[in-house]
Amino acid sequence: MLIVGIALMAGCGSDVGPSVDEVRPDLQDRMDARFHGVIRLLDFENAQRKALSEDRVQFHVSTTYVLDEDRLDALQKKEHARGRLLVPT
Repeated sequence: MLIVGIALMAGCGSDVGPSVDEVRPDLQDRMDARFHGVIRLLDFENAQRKALSEDRVQFHVSTTYVLDEDRLDALQKKEHARGRLLVPT
């Protein structure tokens, strides 16, 4: 299952701002923490970068995600065995 999303992100830094190499791992880390590694970031493209001020940069990024169905099934079985439902907060 492929999920395509477009995100708007604001980052702090100089007029150049954080690079894609800095933003991509941070986004994946946040996704892993929230969704237990079930959703993986496949593609991350910086479509536009605009300096808003000396310390603010606006990013328009295009991202593509994939759902790891095997990991999701395993996680659901584990949580079901504990008597809990897997519901993101």
